[in-house]
Amino acid sequence: MEKIILPFVNIYTKLVIKKNLTFFFVAFLFSSIQFAQDTTQSDVFRNDFPQKHSIIKAKYPSYSLIAGYILTSEANRGDPFAQHELGLRYLLGNGFAKDTAKAIYWIKKAVDQNLPAARFNYGIMLYNGIGVPWNPFEAYQNFKAASDASLPEAQFALALLYTDNLVLTRDYNKAFKLFKLSAKAKYKPAEEALKQLLSSGFIPPSDSTIVIEKKRIDESAQMLKSDWDLDFIDFEKSEKDTSENFVKEIFNKKVDELKNLFGIENYDSTKNDTSTISLIQFAADNGSPEALYILGRMYEMGILNKKDFSLAASYLLRAYRLGSFKAGEVLYKLVQNEQFINSLKEKVKKNDPDALYAWAGITALGFSNQLAISQAIDFLNKAVEKNHIPSIIEIGLLYFNGTSVQKNKNK
Repeated sequence: MEKIILPFVNIYTKLVIKKNLTFFFVAFLFSSIQFAQDTTQSDVFRNDFPQKHSIIKAKYPSYSLIAGYILTSEANRGDPFAQHELGLRYLLGNGFAKDTAKAIYWIKKAVDQNLPAARFNYGIMLYNGIGVPWNPFEAYQNFKAASDASLPEAQFALALLYTDNLVLTRDYNKAFKLFKLSAKAKYKPAEEALKQLLSSGFIPPSDSTIVIEKKRIDESAQMLKSDWDLDFIDFEKSEKDTSENFVKEIFNKKVDELKNLFGIENYDSTKNDTSTISLIQFAADNGSPEALYILGRMYEMGILNKKDFSLAASYLLRAYRLGSFKAGEVLYKLVQNEQFINSLKEKVKKNDPDALYAWAGITALGFSNQLAISQAIDFLNKAVEKNHIPSIIEIGLLYFNGTSVQKNKNK
């Protein structure tokens, strides 16, 4: 595992995280996104890059005092192009004194009006922590919106996210579809990415089987089914609100509702325990990301059981691996919590298998860089020695794919 600077607009970011590039062409793809910087007249990108084509036409090309006045007036009148342009100029001090707060204010105004170029550039800022807290999840939302508006740069950026297994579950078919859409717009980095992908041995399915669902723009906020009220609970409002509402909504569900919710309609209620917690545990053991997510939150908050950050992280990791976006979001926030980290370290010292698995997982995801990848592998092996099933599966996949270890399908 090597340290790499996050690629989007890397002249502005100092954020360095560790990533495990498990597919050999990903390194090329991430380096090639620098070419995304030369295809827009937006001043977020290097001025010395050649301009091949613009995302948006500059409405106010002059930097004179009168042009600045007109630009500000138009921005105040609600013109999203002017708002976007004004924000970029404040960001770079081009025609205006540098002011990051004002830059974010105006760019966000254009984002709120769904200007594709603004959403793409705001996504870049979020992905790199430029003037805003680093938030790859919100960056994804903005890339997705710009991609849905057929912006080739955004389609390319979104395709990269589908190869990285950080914000989105890795899906090379969807990545291929998006690279292809971007390449059709003559976007050079996407054309190169397609060549690399196909030369690597990737066999694309027929177009009819590659469908990028046209969901609403805020689809990343969804994890649970849309008819489940819990999907809309704000877990950050207050401790009291979080715990009470969470338990109330879950445990007020009828057995049939829970079975339908978790996709375990065939669960035999006559032969098995039908208590809510038993149904959740059964669904989790059978790979339900929703159930794994719920168990993770319950152990995180100490609902029905004593708080256990190691178990919470273990369940959240498994949920995230199975496609729960919210689980990754919660896990990322947990890693920023000093109490969580200290608790995990204490249990790792005791060779607790859930703690070992969790620490290895957050390292692999790039959420923490306190361990080298070799140490993370050692942690997994220690958990395997204790017959920790998720770790056994994880280490098996690593050996099967040759990821960070010598490929050995027999192992």
